[in-house]
Amino acid sequence: MPGHVSPTHMLTLSVLTLLQAQPAWYTKLATDPGCAPDVVEELLHHITIKQYGLTRRAVRDTEVGGVLIRAGQWVTCPLDTPTDELTAFTHGRRPAAHLAFGHGSHQCLGQHLSRTVLTCGLTALARRLPTLRLATAPEHLSRRITHPVAGVTRLPVNW
Repeated sequence: MPGHVSPTHMLTLSVLTLLQAQPAWYTKLATDPGCAPDVVEELLHHITIKQYGLTRRAVRDTEVGGVLIRAGQWVTCPLDTPTDELTAFTHGRRPAAHLAFGHGSHQCLGQHLSRTVLTCGLTALARRLPTLRLATAPEHLSRRITHPVAGVTRLPVNW
């Protein structure tokens, strides 16, 4: 993906998540910009913009969640967090365990830039538009479902 696509959609989904499910964290960003790195890590823990998980080939027989995966089998690992965990938005989680940027030798080279875009973008938005709110019900948003990068086609807001 070009360098702007992923951060743009992650920023949009982050704003949607904060306004819809975590408004106190959006308010906190406006009053305490120092919390932004922790908020970004939590958002990365709870949201993925990748529509499809990582596909890997097992190099040896292993068991995951009670399921035997034989050496040579292909496995797709989902990157999203179960929705019931959205309520467990935890300030200062260290480390925020997520696969948003891959892991090990498969880590995204642009992860530091993406974190900077999210941190600066969310902080500036919350500081400049502290009364930001959704202008439509979340179920009326048009979501990108046939593209490898998840997102919404527009995010109408008021302030």
